[in-house]
Amino acid sequence: MRLTFKLILATLLIVALSVSLCATVLLSGSFQSELDAQYESAMQESALFCASMGSMAVQFMNADFRADARDGVEAFLKNGVHLKNYAYQILDGEGNVLAASKQFTPQITAEEVDTGHVVAHVFRQGPRYVMETYQQLLVDDQTFTVYLFRDVTGIFETRNQNLHISYLAIFGALAVSTVVIVLVSLYFVSPIRRLSRTTRQMAQGQYSRRALVTSHDELGELAVDFNRMADTVEQQISQLEDAARHQRDFTASFAHEIKTPLTSVIGYADTMRSRELPREQQLRAANYIFSEGKRMEAMSLALLDLFSLERATPELKPVKLDQVAAAVAESSRFRLREKHMQLQLDVEPAEIQGEPTLLHNLLYNLVDNARKASADGAVVELVGRRMEQNYCFQIRDHGRGIPKESLVRLTEPFYMVDKSRARAEGGAGLGLSIAKRIVEVHSGRLLFESTEGQGTTVTVELGGVL
Repeated sequence: MRLTFKLILATLLIVALSVSLCATVLLSGSFQSELDAQYESAMQESALFCASMGSMAVQFMNADFRADARDGVEAFLKNGVHLKNYAYQILDGEGNVLAASKQFTPQITAEEVDTGHVVAHVFRQGPRYVMETYQQLLVDDQTFTVYLFRDVTGIFETRNQNLHISYLAIFGALAVSTVVIVLVSLYFVSPIRRLSRTTRQMAQGQYSRRALVTSHDELGELAVDFNRMADTVEQQISQLEDAARHQRDFTASFAHEIKTPLTSVIGYADTMRSRELPREQQLRAANYIFSEGKRMEAMSLALLDLFSLERATPELKPVKLDQVAAAVAESSRFRLREKHMQLQLDVEPAEIQGEPTLLHNLLYNLVDNARKASADGAVVELVGRRMEQNYCFQIRDHGRGIPKESLVRLTEPFYMVDKSRARAEGGAGLGLSIAKRIVEVHSGRLLFESTEGQGTTVTVELGGVL
């Protein structure tokens, strides 16, 4: 059963029970009050009647000394009894009827009531309701029984009419309540329906869909929380898609990088195997096979370094960054001299929690990239400054620069801005990917700023400063 129907049925049930209970309590209270008033009136009139009858019987007995109590009561009854709305039956002590205005069958027996007390009782006789009062009267040591009967059918008829009216009122209230409850339920359930529709759309892949927030109540808060969850899901899906895309790109790039040298190696090897070549051509082919093999070896070693950084976090220890920078300058000296270049070193002393070999490789690769991008005789700058919360290295060159569209992809595996130049210098496009991972291991950031024709500045921010 849908929530809307549950709300409608539950609310209608509550309304029906509440209205029925209130109507029942009110009608029962009104009927009981009227009936109690009739009881009180009947008992008072019975007591008054018996007192009058006893008094008149005693007076008659005093006037006629030969008369007894029965004669006195009979004389009272013969003189006329006038009781509006009542029928009566009077019995002597032996159960003989002395007078009866209408024949009724008494319901109360003498054993149930003490002498002098008045008892009232309602019973049904045919279609009529009769209120019966019973009282025993003692006159001159003789007991008389007085029954008074009063028709109270009107009270019960009024109650039945009120019940009928209340039933009609309840049905009318339920009809009106049904319409109102349906409208209210649809109004309150509509945000849930919209949320459910949005959820189905997201399940179909429309991750940009969001729930409409139209209120500030609990349903509005639910919609807001759902949108927050949807934002997180969309972000996670986007990250997964990016990761899948990077993995496909990585696989494709790796296959391409392997295919080119393997094709050449296989071609030269097949040529050397299938025919006789002059010594010079043999040396040229063997040299090409050797260089391509070394390039694939370098690429495989770089991949191993990258995978090892992805799978395990190296143990960090205190490292003096000025000493690391000095060692990098010494390692780069020979390669820089080949192009008549200089490395300007300006590094402030500082110590961080790091891995010295990884930091050395990081700075060496960045300095070597700056060398590759610069013309002969240029200057490469390596600057280090201690900041408030971290340490910042900057490697600047004044070479050819990098296009803006390439800056965001520099750290992707196998990505090269100029593939032919990179391959000519033995590059495989993995250096910056490894550099990024080394920086992440040291809780830092790797930033690139470049202008084509003017040069590039690489900023390395490292955390864990001691």
